[in-house]
Amino acid sequence: MSKIIIADDNEWHIDCIKDLLTLEGHTVECARDGEEAIMIISEHVRNNIPIDLVITDMTMPKANGVAVAAAAKKAGAKKVIINSSYHADIPPMEGVVIINKMDILKEIDEL
Repeated sequence: MSKIIIADDNEWHIDCIKDLLTLEGHTVECARDGEEAIMIISEHVRNNIPIDLVITDMTMPKANGVAVAAAAKKAGAKKVIINSSYHADIPPMEGVVIINKMDILKEIDEL
């Protein structure tokens, strides 16, 4: 199955998404802020572990979703999703899907 990284400072969001994905058989790692997410992504690069999907919140401590998405794309993640309640100020990024929090179920259902 897929190797997925979730970055969100809201524990409830992490728990819900992680539970859904692990029930489907995916391997999920979680970060509670943007800096931790970037460190996990860098670890995968160092250990030559491919990343299938990164789901990141936009507004988090230490680094925002744009920084996490950029690190994920640079690391070769197959798909990157910025999952935000308010996304009018998020710049478009090639290969990055920007969705409303309520649409995450549709996105992960397509895995």
